[in-house]
Amino acid sequence: MNKFPFLGIIITFVIMNVSDALPIQFWPMSSETYNERANAFIDHKCFFQEFTITDTIKLQVSNEVDTDNKYWLRIDDVNGTLVDFKSFTKTLQTGYAHYDLTFDMSLLTSEDTYFKFYILRGDVESFDATFDGSFLGESLTYLYKSDLVKFSTQIKTNPAYGTFLILYKSIGNFGSQSNFAGLNYPNNGNYFNLRIPCRFFEQRNNTSQSSLQLSNSKVINTSVILSLQQYMTVYMMPDYMHNKIQLALAHAVRGSVSIDGFEWTVTEGYERSNPDKRNPWQFGKVWLSRKNTLIRNII
Repeated sequence: MNKFPFLGIIITFVIMNVSDALPIQFWPMSSETYNERANAFIDHKCFFQEFTITDTIKLQVSNEVDTDNKYWLRIDDVNGTLVDFKSFTKTLQTGYAHYDLTFDMSLLTSEDTYFKFYILRGDVESFDATFDGSFLGESLTYLYKSDLVKFSTQIKTNPAYGTFLILYKSIGNFGSQSNFAGLNYPNNGNYFNLRIPCRFFEQRNNTSQSSLQLSNSKVINTSVILSLQQYMTVYMMPDYMHNKIQLALAHAVRGSVSIDGFEWTVTEGYERSNPDKRNPWQFGKVWLSRKNTLIRNII
């Protein structure tokens, strides 16, 4: 919280945080989103994040201090018509507040379609029963917006396309609370879920070994260490999505990253393809190590 005296008046600003590690990307209302922005010498190409309608979407905003602010999520359809309005739930943590919201889109649609999200701040005491949006008056301030996000009833896996869901969370020590990348974690066991288009199939054993040369010219192995790794190749996406993937995977250091029913750790760097002078998207790739598969044989 920053205070600036001006003409004898103390003006208080509360710093609000919306993390880039959230499953859905948000931009300040004063900025252009990825799809809205044109970049010099780059062929413009819109990108739409994709989830299934049954994927659990968890969002969070936070303040540096405890306030009486209330935050809301507005959901619009592809035509800009309001379809839902959800409230964030406040949790106080060591002197500051964060606000969580968990939902899925299965109650709003039963077909493949697109939605846009807005984060608002303000006080709404009564809702219009007709839900025509007339209750969204001057008391609410639009803070952040997303691009259109695609929600599908089913995403089929075939030789040409497929997706995986990355589940990630940070875990405090001995039941304590933790935070990482601007996300605050009460120890409630809930994951954030990020769906990405990728190939995640090929495996290898990462092997390290040591040996000892004896005086009679014989060599004996003294240790062999094996760990199972799996190769993730991420489909072409904008930079902000690769950043989001790296933030999600980094939760494995002091937390949990789960993909396809297994927990994973990151032992090698995440790489992107060389930037194309005109194409704004890149491929990504990384070897992930399956947790609890380390095998040692040591003399």
